[in-house]
Amino acid sequence: MNVEQVLFSKQLVVMDIRKVLGSYYKIYEKGRIKLTQKGARLNLYFIDQDTQEVLGFVELP
Repeated sequence: MNVEQVLFSKQLVVMDIRKVLGSYYKIYEKGRIKLTQKGARLNLYFIDQDTQEVLGFVELP
């Protein structure tokens, strides 16, 4: 399941998710994304493929 499918299935409206994803394109192009949920919040983590280090995250409403 990709990020857009998860957001759609949660019926969330994010102003312009493409801008958020686009700004992290180079990070997740060479790594991976982990999506977690805490209560009503979704956290999107960008993880380096080689070191497994979290490079950044975005908290989605």
